[in-house]
Amino acid sequence: MNPGPTEEVGKVATSIVESLKTQPLMLVVMLFNIIFLAVIYFGVTAQRQQTHEVMKMLLERCGVQKTWLPM
Repeated sequence: MNPGPTEEVGKVATSIVESLKTQPLMLVVMLFNIIFLAVIYFGVTAQRQQTHEVMKMLLERCGVQKTWLPM
């Protein structure tokens, strides 16, 4: 009898957890990468918002009524 997809996912998850128990440094690297990606995402989002506000201000000063900027 062939196991279902949930059983296979369970086996894979179990093997991943077991391998991380034997290599804790890999777990630290994975956590660092996730945190790094989150920081980069929020930094870029904040920079994009600031750029949007500056462009909006410049267009208003130039007398442009309708902006092409989204949001």
